[in-house]
Amino acid sequence: MERNGLGKTYWICNNSRVTFRTGDATLFVESGSFVSLNDGQFTVYAKDGANVYVGIRCQITLINEPRARINGTFIPTGQVCPVLNYDYSEAPDNLCTKFPLRELSPDLPAPPPEEPVRVPSTVIETPKDTAQVYDDRYRLPAQTTVVNQQKNLYESQGVFWVCSGMNFWLNGNGNRIYIEKGANVTVMGNKNVILLKAGGALHLPQGGANELLYEQETDLKTNRAKQTKFTKLQGINFKTEAVQGGCK
Repeated sequence: MERNGLGKTYWICNNSRVTFRTGDATLFVESGSFVSLNDGQFTVYAKDGANVYVGIRCQITLINEPRARINGTFIPTGQVCPVLNYDYSEAPDNLCTKFPLRELSPDLPAPPPEEPVRVPSTVIETPKDTAQVYDDRYRLPAQTTVVNQQKNLYESQGVFWVCSGMNFWLNGNGNRIYIEKGANVTVMGNKNVILLKAGGALHLPQGGANELLYEQETDLKTNRAKQTKFTKLQGINFKTEAVQGGCK
């Protein structure tokens, strides 16, 4: 199965926040950044002051400086290096190296220098304050139900792709719902994952323990219930190659 981040290398800049829901990647984590690893296989290099959260389903090889913060439901035993030097000679010449140097309290003695860890030229950097890397949430499976006519569903569970111009009402738990621009959707229930393109409309009358990924705040016709997880993204592009006869 293809997963976002498969075989890639990421350079996580200072002050960045990145969530990997799954993947198979190598991460170079700078001080002051936050990385959450939910599922997958990762090799992680973490400097002092970096924050790494490790989910229970992760397989991780960890090399870190002593004051890197490693937390989570499964905390691996890593290799602690007194100093972890990155070799930036082949890395992209851009924002990561222009951030201010980290400032940490000098509570540890200065260790001798070690061989630098080379950051490759193919690295993908994340210089912004927030970045999200999602695995298959953008990819619609072959068994997706295409909603291209007005429809109300009760006690339903599945994957739905709601086309532009459609009114769709769903009552159910554990669904995944992809909403195109111009679609109008109402969802009742819990544990639904909803992806909303700019220009669509989503109604959540009861709030509920759902996860919502969206582009535009004004498209949300709902109160921000505490149990609902809201994530605003810059650009949502559905991957629909597997779906036959999808939205036009």
